[in-house]
Amino acid sequence: NIIFGDDKDKIDDKNLLEAIEISGLKSFLSKLENGLETKVGSDGLRLSGGERQRIGIARAIYKKPELLFMDESTSSLDYKTEDSGDLDLGSIKAVLPEIEVYPYSNEAEVLNRIKDTQVAIANKIEFDSKVFAHAKNLELICVTATGTNNIDLHSAKNSGVTVCNIRDYCTESVTQHVLLSILSLSHSYADYMNSIQKGEWQDGSGFSLLNHPIKELSGKKLGIVGFGVLGKGVAKAASALGMEILVSESFDPNKESKDSMNRVGFDELLSASDVISLHCPLTKETSGIFNDDAFEKMKSSAILINTARGGLVNAVSYTHLTLPTNREV
Repeated sequence: NIIFGDDKDKIDDKNLLEAIEISGLKSFLSKLENGLETKVGSDGLRLSGGERQRIGIARAIYKKPELLFMDESTSSLDYKTEDSGDLDLGSIKAVLPEIEVYPYSNEAEVLNRIKDTQVAIANKIEFDSKVFAHAKNLELICVTATGTNNIDLHSAKNSGVTVCNIRDYCTESVTQHVLLSILSLSHSYADYMNSIQKGEWQDGSGFSLLNHPIKELSGKKLGIVGFGVLGKGVAKAASALGMEILVSESFDPNKESKDSMNRVGFDELLSASDVISLHCPLTKETSGIFNDDAFEKMKSSAILINTARGGLVNAVSYTHLTLPTNREV
C-alpha cells in the first residue's frame, strides 16, 4: 500500500499500477519488500527530491487533476531553450488528454491558470502569498529545479501545499560547464579565437601566438561555496587537473558539515582562491554575499564562476566593480 499525505489517501487498486508506471516509480518501489508508506515532502521515509516528486505525480495521475506545466522556458520540458525538435509530450498527453502546457506565464496568467489547479509544475514562476490565496485547490507544486527561492514556503505550508524540488540532477552538465569556464578563461580562449579570426596567428612571424596570457591550473586553488552534490562533482573534476580544493564553511548556522573536507572561513577562501565556484542555495544568509567587501578581498587575478543563483552576487557591487585587465568575473 502507498499512503500519500496527511489525508491518508490509500491507493491499492488497479489504477495504482498505471500511476506508478507513468511516474517512473516502478523500479524504485520494486526495491522495497513491504511497499512504501510515506508523507510527501514531510516526515517518514527519507526520499530524494526526485523520488518525492514522482510520488506526488503518481498521486496526481491517480486522482486525475488538471496538470499545468508553466514557465516552460526554463523547465525540463522547455521548448524554447531545451527542445531541438525532438521533445515529445505525446506520451503524457495520451494518458492525461486534459493536460495544459504553457510556454510562459506572466503574473496575471499565473493567477488565471492556477485558480482551479491541484498540481502545478513550474520552474521559475514566483509563488507568493497572493498566488496561494488565489489557488484554493492547489495541493502540490513540482519545481523542475533544485532551488525553491521563488516559492514562498511559509505560505505554502500555511495553505497545506506540498512543494517538491529536484535534487542530484545535472551534476555532470554543471561540472562540465564550470570546467569549460575555468579552462576558457585561464587560456584566454575568446581572445585567441578573436586573434585567429583577425589573421594574427596566420600572419605571425613565430611558430605560435603568445599574445594573451595562459595560466596552468595545476597547483591553483579552487574555492567552492556550497559543497553539495554539485560542489563535490566540481571538486572531483578540478582535482584531476591538479587544483587544490578549498571549501567554505556553511552559511547555515544550524547545518553541521558531514563531509571529510577541512572547511575554511569565507574570508580565507576569498583571499586564497584563484578560482571561486558558487553552488550554494540563495537564502537570507547567502543573498548578496559577493559585495564590495568580498570583491576587495579577492585576488585581482581571481575568476568567479556562478552557476547557482544570480542573487548571490550583489548587482550594485558588480556593476560598480572596476575590473583590472586580468580579473575575470
